[in-house]
This record gives sequence, C-alpha cells and structure tokens, in this order.
Amino acid sequence: MTDPTSLPADHHVLIVPLDQDSGAGAPELAAVRLIALLPTQWRYAPTYPGQKVCLRVVTTGGATAAEVHSQVDRALTDPGLRAWRRTTTCDERYASA
Repeated sequence: MTDPTSLPADHHVLIVPLDQDSGAGAPELAAVRLIALLPTQWRYAPTYPGQKVCLRVVTTGGATAAEVHSQVDRALTDPGLRAWRRTTTCDERYASA
C-alpha cells in the first residue's frame, strides 16, 4: 500500500497587492519572486486573474495547506514582495484560469 504522505498534494494560494498605491508591480514578477523563495522540491503553476497571482503548489511529503501558507507568508516578508499579501485560497475560477 502507498504511503499517503508520499503522494503529491495540490494547494492553491492567492496573493494580491496590498492596495492600488502599494507599488506591487506586475503579478508575473511577483510570482517569480515568490517561487524563488519557496521550497525547490515543490512544483508551481501560476495563473494571473486580473492583478492577482493564483499559485498552484504541488507538494510531496505530506505538506499541509497550513504549511504551504506558512511558507508563502514567510516569503511575503521579503522586501521584493512586501507590497503583496496572501488572501483566501484561489477558487476554481482562478485555479483553472
């Protein structure tokens, strides 16, 4: 029987600019910066609904949504990402966009 913690898990994270005047820049650049700060063993697929970033994160090793969110929150403290914040998870409209 396969160990369930070794199976890939899908998580979706939505990041948005703090506000219109935050100087957040292009969402594509934010996605690149964010991915560079997250674990290299995870796989990523960003989409860009409006001025947002919906990041599909595929993990192995049993990473939970809370662990993914914690890693994203830590990455968002980087000076290049301080104009962005994590909000509720992407819904299916954003995940398939």
